[in-house]
Order: sequence, then structure tokens, then C-alpha cells
Amino acid sequence: MSRTYKDVFEFYFKKKYLKVRIKTNDEIEAKKELDYILQNDCDCVDLLELLGLYIIAYGQKTESSGYLKLMNTCKVLKEKDIYFCSDMDDDSVFVLLIKYIMKNKMNKKFGALRRYTVDDVKKWILKDDIDYDQAWHLLVAYILYQELNGKYCFSSVGEVKDLGQKKFTYYNQCKCEELLLWMAIAAGIERRKIVSTLIMVVSKRKKSEEALAEIRKEIPWEQIEEKIPSIK
Repeated sequence: MSRTYKDVFEFYFKKKYLKVRIKTNDEIEAKKELDYILQNDCDCVDLLELLGLYIIAYGQKTESSGYLKLMNTCKVLKEKDIYFCSDMDDDSVFVLLIKYIMKNKMNKKFGALRRYTVDDVKKWILKDDIDYDQAWHLLVAYILYQELNGKYCFSSVGEVKDLGQKKFTYYNQCKCEELLLWMAIAAGIERRKIVSTLIMVVSKRKKSEEALAEIRKEIPWEQIEEKIPSIK
């Protein structure tokens, strides 16, 4: 069994409403509350709220790199005119390409953009705020980025020419703990497994690479993959 980028995109596109819930932006407060919930087995707390606490306590919060840098670029360029120049960074090119494609009604040519309306792009893709949205992280910052790069070659990162042909392997390459956890939550992996994985990662508080390995060990890609239908 193997799933393509198209399989993964279509499955998680339907889950994009499952947003991480940020209860506090205070790192110390988030650590205390997360530790309390995990130690006391509070089943009433929503998994997306738990993930929000984990992100603020231990996750990536800097806007100078990774998906948050791209999210910030979307916010900055949201109302800007479409103007490409030779010294533009990759993320800026990506954002302006989205705007160009939508303006010229070319989105139906792209597997990861054809499902979005102009309003979707304005309200969801081109963010107003940094909200740690992991659906956006997967669908926009990774899959759409790879597909547009496959067409326009604006970045040295990976590229995908055809979402329906390329096998999805990113789960085992991803460097972001919160994205792996969100993918598991959105796929319907049982609560007990999610919570026990969080307890293990938080209690040991390993380095990022070790935490990623721990998550993949407890929730391997094969468990998530079997939840994703194959699109014929």
C-alpha cells in the first residue's frame, strides 16, 4: 500500500477545518498546563488544544524560518501588487505565483490549487495572522509549494511534477513535530496513542530529531496511510 501526493492532499484538504487551538502564547504557562493535563489524564481536553499547548511550549515559534516564515510572507504580500524581480526570495516568488495563477484563472491546471476559490486564497492561503495552522503547513507550505516549484523551478527545495504519480514519503522526512502530530490527529489515530506519544516526548524532552524519531516510532506512517483512501 502506498499513497500519492494526490491521495494525501485530497484526504487532508477535507480536514483543513481542524485547526490547532492556541489557548495561550506564554511558553511557561503552556508547559505547566500541558504537563498538568498529561499527568492527570484529562480526557475532556481536545487534542487540537493539546497540540496548541505543545506548539507554544516546545514547537517552532520563530517567523524567521520554516513554514512560519512563509506564513508571514503571505501576510506581508497579501495586498501587494504582483511584481516579480530577480532578487526576490523563494517564498515571495511562491506567494506572487499563487496570486498570478488565481488572477489569470489558471488554478485548474494544478492539483493542489484547483480546489481553492479566490475567496479561499484570500482568507485561508494568504494568512492575516500567524496561527500555527498545520493543515496550511501540509497543504500549502509543503504540497502546493512542491507542485508550483515543479512547474516554475523557483526554489532549490524538492518538486513534484504530478501529484497523482509521486509516492508521498514526507512523513518520514518531515522536521516538524507538530505537523506529524496534527496529521495523526486529523487521520483519526486513537486518542490514547496520541496522548501516550505526547507524554513520552514531553517527559523526556529530547532534542527535536529524537522527538521526531519517537513520534514516528509510536505512530508510524503505515498507521496513518491506512486511513487515507487511494484515488484511482
